[in-house]
Amino acid sequence: MAGRPKTLETVTLRIMCDDFDTEMVVELLAIFADGGIVQIESLRVATTQADWKRIELEAHSLASSSAALGGEVLSRLAANLEHSVALAGTTLDEVSAEVEFIACELERVVDAHSAFIRGLKSLSA
Repeated sequence: MAGRPKTLETVTLRIMCDDFDTEMVVELLAIFADGGIVQIESLRVATTQADWKRIELEAHSLASSSAALGGEVLSRLAANLEHSVALAGTTLDEVSAEVEFIACELERVVDAHSAFIRGLKSLSA
């Protein structure tokens, strides 16, 4: 992993690996990736159903879980969605666009986590 730029994701994950068992961190990342996919789908469904409370709750949950694993941009995007819905300051079309943007950022974070895991495995090989 030498020579790669340090991102917040990798810095946070390195700290977690220092504090916890590496296998546990890998498992947490897998749970986060799977859960994030479910949350994005739930946000999409809630948007089509105009279920504002569910959008707010899912966005809050995604913001919290991504912040815990170093996905700061993802966390901020989800928190912004949560707050704009809570303040009734957005339309369903805007929510739909935000959800797709959040889905792209989730994919980027999961890719960064996967690269980090590959780096860990190459170090232990």
